[in-house]
Amino acid sequence: MAAKKRTTKSIARRRPVRRTSVPRESPAAEPTPQTEDLEIFEVHRRFIQVMEGDRLLTISAETRGHYLTVMRSLTAKLAVPGKPLSEILSEIMSEAAPLIFRVMQH
Repeated sequence: MAAKKRTTKSIARRRPVRRTSVPRESPAAEPTPQTEDLEIFEVHRRFIQVMEGDRLLTISAETRGHYLTVMRSLTAKLAVPGKPLSEILSEIMSEAAPLIFRVMQH
């Protein structure tokens, strides 16, 4: 009696499927700090990708100057060890508000 030849398909059907990706959490589940960190890293990466792409080319010279002022200030404030985020946001809002209104009027 001849042995039945196994095909890749028949072997694949028998093996349990191993998931290599992280399973999605249910909508009600709270994100873990690790999950949030990964999301923050991804948002930062995407922000840089968008700004260094075509977006920067569409911003006027005046607006670029305002943007650079705000980003420099924000980065400097974030670099201060132990400075509360609420304090950073309060300072940035008061600094950026006049620039934002000026840009919105154009």
